[in-house]
Amino acid sequence: MSPSTPLRQRAARTLALLSIACAAMLETEPAAAQTRRVVLRAPSRSLSLACSAMLGGQTFSFNEDQWYAQARASLRDPMNFGPSGVVRIEFVFGPPFNELRPEVLDGADLLVLNPYSPMPQVEELRAFGAYARQGVGFVSFQNAAATFFAGSGPCVGENSVTLAPAAGNPVLTGPFGTVTPYFTGFNCAFISPDPAARVLSSNSRGPNGMMIDLAATTPLAGRAVSFGDEEHFASLSVPGCGSAGLTRGNNNDVLLRNVFAWVGATAHDPIPSSVEGTGDLDRDGITDDLDGDTDNDGILDGFEAGDLDPATPPIDTDRDGTPDYRDTDSDNDGVSDTAEHGGDIYSPLVDSDMDGAPDARDTDSDNDGLPDAREGVGDADMDGTPDIRDRDSDNDGVPDGMDVCPLLSDPEQQDTDRDRVGNACDNCPTVANADQADRDNNRIGDACDPGDGGARDAGDASATPDVVASSDVISDAQTSTDAAASDSGVLVDAGRAPPMPAGCGCSTPARSREARHTLVCAAIAALALTTTKRRRR
Repeated sequence: MSPSTPLRQRAARTLALLSIACAAMLETEPAAAQTRRVVLRAPSRSLSLACSAMLGGQTFSFNEDQWYAQARASLRDPMNFGPSGVVRIEFVFGPPFNELRPEVLDGADLLVLNPYSPMPQVEELRAFGAYARQGVGFVSFQNAAATFFAGSGPCVGENSVTLAPAAGNPVLTGPFGTVTPYFTGFNCAFISPDPAARVLSSNSRGPNGMMIDLAATTPLAGRAVSFGDEEHFASLSVPGCGSAGLTRGNNNDVLLRNVFAWVGATAHDPIPSSVEGTGDLDRDGITDDLDGDTDNDGILDGFEAGDLDPATPPIDTDRDGTPDYRDTDSDNDGVSDTAEHGGDIYSPLVDSDMDGAPDARDTDSDNDGLPDAREGVGDADMDGTPDIRDRDSDNDGVPDGMDVCPLLSDPEQQDTDRDRVGNACDNCPTVANADQADRDNNRIGDACDPGDGGARDAGDASATPDVVASSDVISDAQTSTDAAASDSGVLVDAGRAPPMPAGCGCSTPARSREARHTLVCAAIAALALTTTKRRRR
């Protein structure tokens, strides 16, 4: 061993210990916070409110015009937001929207509603609430108190507000400082707010700034802030149109940045645009990444995603390779998602039996033991509850899961052939045929219908049933009451149905009254008589 060997061994051990120590430090050192990318969409210029006194066709569009230029600059300032900013959120302005229909508001993590014309209607505001329940953030500032979580109240010409207590309020005491009373223009108050909403500020008529965190009751749902004033975020002053309330760094600017920091912290599109792609599945002229109802089934994509986590792939209930938000029958039960939804486009999926699986993903929506595919989309007892949600669809007092005729009132529950299809609704009540197959749709089950293979010659290997020609049937005027047989054919009394072979449902009075069925049944009887004659010979 050379003299240098112990030194080398000690050096190797030292390096190993240093490597272990470095690895431990890397494991325990907190990772740098990642920057969130938040896509923001706002009304287009054509949808935004305009003032005749504003030059150059300027509007109140938050997306592009000068009225809110400084507000946009504050959100884009890398010292405020971004990898090196106070808050690590990068706001990216997406394409503006031209309508307030829920189908056209997709593709955003955060929706902004600036003043627009005409004044927003309650139904239109519901669209923003639907997206907020999916995780999308919402910020609105109107020259009326308009939001989805409160009603619109009276307006006043006051230029200042009374703030709610700032302590514990993430907007009034936020990452950019504490908000003190700020400038407003002519502003309006909210009325009848959601009980979960919190007041930010008030005028003499009531609250004119409010906030709500829907995630408090629905995990991963969005946050929203609404103001009954449009001037406190404006940076352009035009006589007759409005005054500028926001300048760089002033109190209104602090409020703006705190608002967007709080809402943007959780804002997300439950199905990212990169997943949805730029195709047009339903061919409605809206690309899938901006289409809130990709498959046009009347249910917003976010409600069909499976959960609100954008990192989770959209659910595919029936595992057919098509995610539910692109599948008009998500559970492949033969009943469309539209029929199973039970609500309007603003509503989350209905779960009738409260088993955790919404009806559109549940093959037995009411858990009555009868599959939705059999119950269908009707309302047998016309009580206003669709059969797929009605545990006694025919209202005969027998639960659907035990009812041999679940869609036809049948208190007697008779089932002669014991095939679990009651006589009252069985297309072949004397021969067991649980599948109720009826190839020619003549309401006679194949098991009892010779035209569908229900009766054949024993020696005839073909699938075509024997049929008696019309020349073999004569009327009462041509023969006696009792039919006679000849070597060339069989003569049958067409005025009376002959005895039927055992097991054929055609012999029932209800069937034999119909001329066509009488002829078929007569043919079977004739075949039986001919066979008997041949055996006697």
